Amino acid sequence: MRDAKTDIRLKSAVQSCARIDPHKPCGKPIGVQREHGQAELVIDVLPYRSNTGNPHGTPAAAMLVIRAPERGKVADMEDLRVRFDLTPAEAALAVEMLKGDGRAAAAARCGISINTARTHLMRIFEKTGVKRQVELIRVLMDS
Repeated sequence: MRDAKTDIRLKSAVQSCARIDPHKPCGKPIGVQREHGQAELVIDVLPYRSNTGNPHGTPAAAMLVIRAPERGKVADMEDLRVRFDLTPAEAALAVEMLKGDGRAAAAARCGISINTARTHLMRIFEKTGVKRQVELIRVLMDS
């Protein structure tokens, strides 16, 4: 990073992911200034626990989601329903998943069980053509 304060915030957030509950974000979103008057990028640092080995020998602790807010806001539930043929419950869960704090938290906000959320996510994956939650977030953010 060009800005030392932003660099410290990013490193601190990544390091905190190794120590915190894997269902909670690792700090607040981090704004990163770009050159030539472009709108800033926003980096969300999310906990990541892989079931597979890391080729570098250490388990991954964080996932960085980089957003360019000028690309537009996340589509609302009705737009998602129309675009991907989601049910109202699936669209609501998809929007809640964008908050980045995991399936259990999203399920709680939607008032559904984790098992129901898992079923909805399987259907959402099929309808959006993705296989992983990270891919789903990217597809939804680009909607």
